[in-house]
Amino acid sequence: LDVRLGTEQVETAVEEAWSIYGSIDVFVNNAGYMESCYIEEVTSKRSGTFVFISSICGWRGDPTLAAYCASKFALEGLVKSLSQETSHLGIQSIIFEPGLLRTQAFSHTTMRHRSIPIEDYGALDEGVKKSVETTYRAELGDLRKAVARILDVVKREGMAVKDGAQMPIRLPLGSDGLAVLRGKYENTLKICEEYKELAKSIDI
Repeated sequence: LDVRLGTEQVETAVEEAWSIYGSIDVFVNNAGYMESCYIEEVTSKRSGTFVFISSICGWRGDPTLAAYCASKFALEGLVKSLSQETSHLGIQSIIFEPGLLRTQAFSHTTMRHRSIPIEDYGALDEGVKKSVETTYRAELGDLRKAVARILDVVKREGMAVKDGAQMPIRLPLGSDGLAVLRGKYENTLKICEEYKELAKSIDI
């Protein structure tokens, strides 16, 4: 299915597949377009730091937060690419990965969950609403401390002073942020070990 087709053609193709097979059991999304270009053209000032604020959602998916998580995952790739484009100019890039900070993000006026009237999603929907309610005012992270640590890292002061250490490309903030990143890396290494022969088997 060419996703560049209009809505009508896409719907027609889906209906045709449904009429032939009776159902769609597997959906593969392999849409992609690649263009080679630079994110920023920075040459006049050969120093400085790009600072980006991401989230633990850039390392995990959360139900009903797909769009937000996708934006944070995309930011991860953007920062990594930007770093490679500008590091030779003396310009550093860092992306901070905070866990949940005690702000108004989960308040009923800010976080508005939109339910869907589909029975199959009932239990999940209730779980999401309960999670939002119990998270608000129970977040582990202190916003002021997070800002202070970010300034420490960027200015190479306070707790960020590490002899000979380079500024990391990414840095978790909060014990929950640390746990998410550590767990993701550990799980990824496990997958690499378990499926290493399958992964290598496609080499020419």
